[in-house]
Amino acid sequence: DYIHRIICMTEREKFEVPIRAIGPRAILDFPDELHFSLCPVKFLSQKTLLVRNIGIVEAKFQLSCQ
Repeated sequence: DYIHRIICMTEREKFEVPIRAIGPRAILDFPDELHFSLCPVKFLSQKTLLVRNIGIVEAKFQLSCQ
């Protein structure tokens, strides 16, 4: 990412023009919600989900819960 400013001056005034460039990003696509079936206390439950990177930069993803 890049942020800079250009200062423009005329005979009567001075003003700044902000410049902002945003580089490529990773964009992760995954479900907004996860629904698990009923699971007894102290038992494990698993669910497989698809996580895709639809951006053009490499991404790292880690999900944990308690």
